[in-house]
Amino acid sequence: MTVMGIENVGYWHQAHSFVRGNWRNSNTTSPMILQKCCHDMDLLLWLTGKTAKSVSSYGSTMSFTMSGFTEKNSRFTKFMGTKGEILADFSEDTIQIQEFGEKSEIIDVSELSEDFSGHAGGDNRMVEEFLDMLLDRKESEKSMTTLERSLESHYIALAIVLLIYLLLG
Repeated sequence: MTVMGIENVGYWHQAHSFVRGNWRNSNTTSPMILQKCCHDMDLLLWLTGKTAKSVSSYGSTMSFTMSGFTEKNSRFTKFMGTKGEILADFSEDTIQIQEFGEKSEIIDVSELSEDFSGHAGGDNRMVEEFLDMLLDRKESEKSMTTLERSLESHYIALAIVLLIYLLLG
């Protein structure tokens, strides 16, 4: 299986946050891949149940040449397998499921919940599940990611940053 994740940073967000804002200085802040993509990696590791074999990233906060020149903040994830593919378009709130040789199915994600605030509603659900675990002394549900998976996603991002620094000197 191949998984492709793309997060486009809108031009206004790039200018506000990464040129003039809190993340403008790469010497005093975390790298772009850690800032923008560690949660995406959490999700991909959880969905696939696998560990990463390789990861690539383009752009950095070291210059204003990263691909922060898009109209909208948008995020796409595409899973490509031997029997079909799944495309999640977070700017359109759709998931398209395409089994090869069959008619595609499109799911309108906006119909699944009324609250998509805080990482598409994930922050609230994670806190609710955590409080349920504490208050009811229940085990974690399958929906909650593990500490090990979260650390792995950050290790992946930091490994990319280390590689960039080694290559650039």
